[in-house]
Amino acid sequence: MTEDGATTQKEWLTEREAAEFLGIRLSLLTAWRKRGILPVRPNPAGRGVLYNAQELQRIKELADKLAQLGIPSPVTLPCMGECP
Repeated sequence: MTEDGATTQKEWLTEREAAEFLGIRLSLLTAWRKRGILPVRPNPAGRGVLYNAQELQRIKELADKLAQLGIPSPVTLPCMGECP
């Protein structure tokens, strides 16, 4: 937490953190990355890639809005166990 009481958010998330944040399986996140659906950057600390937290937040917010309308999205479907 910062001095003004606000929580700090990481700007970039690892693959595992990104999958957990979206509530999806790591394999689905990896598939999206390989298809070019999500922008990534190499992880300067070693192996793997990093995902932009703001972009993931936008995806999550869109999925939440779709869910409120009763429209399943690729993000909400895995959470409901409807994806193979």
